[in-house]
Amino acid sequence: MKSLRWILMLVLTALILAGVKGGSAKAVSGAPCEGKDKDDPSHKWKEYTWVDDGHKRVDATCEKDGSHWEYCEACWLEIEVTDKALGHDWNEKNEKVITEPTCTEKGVMKSTCTRCRTPLEKAIEAKGHKWVDDKKAATCTTDGYEQKKCSVCDATEQTTIIEATGHKWENYETIAATCTVPGKKHFRCTNPGCNEQKEETIAPAHSWLADHKDATCTTAGYDQKKCSVCGATTDRTEIKALDHDWQVGAYLDATCTTDGYDEMICKRCGTEGPRTEIKATGHNWEKVETVPATCQNQGYTIYKCNKCGKTENRDIVPKTDNHDLKESILKQPTCTADGEKQVYCTVCDYNEKVKIPATGHNWKSEGILKQPTCEEAGEEDMICTKCGTEGPRQAIPATGHNWDEGKVTKEAEVYVEGEITYTCKNDPSHTKVEKIPALPDENGNVTPPDGNGDGQDGQNGNNGEDGNNGEDGNNGQDGTDGKNPDGTVGNADGSNRNGSGTDKNGNGGNGSGNGNGSSGGGKKSKNLPIILLIILLLLLGMAAVIYLAVRKLRNQQD
Repeated sequence: MKSLRWILMLVLTALILAGVKGGSAKAVSGAPCEGKDKDDPSHKWKEYTWVDDGHKRVDATCEKDGSHWEYCEACWLEIEVTDKALGHDWNEKNEKVITEPTCTEKGVMKSTCTRCRTPLEKAIEAKGHKWVDDKKAATCTTDGYEQKKCSVCDATEQTTIIEATGHKWENYETIAATCTVPGKKHFRCTNPGCNEQKEETIAPAHSWLADHKDATCTTAGYDQKKCSVCGATTDRTEIKALDHDWQVGAYLDATCTTDGYDEMICKRCGTEGPRTEIKATGHNWEKVETVPATCQNQGYTIYKCNKCGKTENRDIVPKTDNHDLKESILKQPTCTADGEKQVYCTVCDYNEKVKIPATGHNWKSEGILKQPTCEEAGEEDMICTKCGTEGPRQAIPATGHNWDEGKVTKEAEVYVEGEITYTCKNDPSHTKVEKIPALPDENGNVTPPDGNGDGQDGQNGNNGEDGNNGEDGNNGQDGTDGKNPDGTVGNADGSNRNGSGTDKNGNGGNGSGNGNGSSGGGKKSKNLPIILLIILLLLLGMAAVIYLAVRKLRNQQD
């Protein structure tokens, strides 16, 4: 039975292989993935578990890709799938140093792949020097040094050579030579650790020393040799006076606004030389910036001196004084309380709080209590139309008279004013009287002439026979001294006309008095020549009295 089972399995396998021979499987009719691309997800892939010539498996290595075959269990579509290379598997435990690194050279380390046994060499970084200070002091005859030295490989760098110091000779003994006998000098080195000594012979000869006197700017000098032992001299050379070697000593640079100077000085002897004055250079202005005028500040142009840096503001432009003002109400005013607003300029930083005055009541009549007349004020109640406050009672001004055109109630005459009476149209019981100017006489006078006047004045003074009220009208000549001796109204006595002789002082001017002299107009006064004579005598008497008084006063002063 087992043999039969194996035979059936072999037959079935042969049939399958026959169906897939040539690298392509025959699709099973009706499979959902039949005829679709290999990337379609409806395929059911499965790896081949048998191998034949067309479906060999190639295993991937560390460096090369491998491959295997898969087939769809539904439609028998076959594909070859690539297996990526595995990459080397280096084992750090197998690493071995082949070449040790030095201070400057890299070393080499070797490792082996655990799968393919491929060897690998990799570099080990150089260790680098380990520097330490290395010094050697210089001696009198050999150089020393200072350097960096590697404590591993003895390499050096930054070497600084310290030159040999040379002997430091000390003349510890001298046997002086004379002009004829040689002398000796004994020297020893004073450097630490050096015991060298030497001897020098001083030749027997004059001990010549250079004897030199410098020439100055104004005096000659010389060069010569002089024996320090015996004082002999030789080889004298004269050196001419040098003259002054002028150079600028003290100086002051001229600036734009101040003068400068150069003072010459001899650089050998220090003698002060001439002084040269240097005039101020003056500014060299350049325009550097223009600042425009604003509503708060003036505009100007800035000029700068390109030598001293001073600046000046020029070309002044008056400020505009024309703010671009905006305002916002902070508090509205009422009839009795002030308000407030913020006033600011949109151009500059001007900003101010401004009081808004109280608006005050807007009074309106609420009713008339008493009507005004021509001469008396009326009265009314007041109320504010804005806030409703009841105000104090307000007086209504009197209307004043409304006069008509007037009626002449007394005609004007010569020297006598007339009258015109006006009646109020509002109240006929109210009247007023105004004067009409008096008419002029034949000479154009509107008032009687003064008593001191000429003969014509006397004519105006006589009021005719009407003024004679019996003998009383001519009661004294005092009244006749004035112009109006008439008594037409029955007041012919002098006391009632202001024309009495004692009161007129020679000027019968106010003769109209209460005697109504205007009613005169009669003939020329007969007493006028006598009156004029009396006045003349009085004036002469007064002049004589004044003359005598003045003369007496002068005599007293003398």
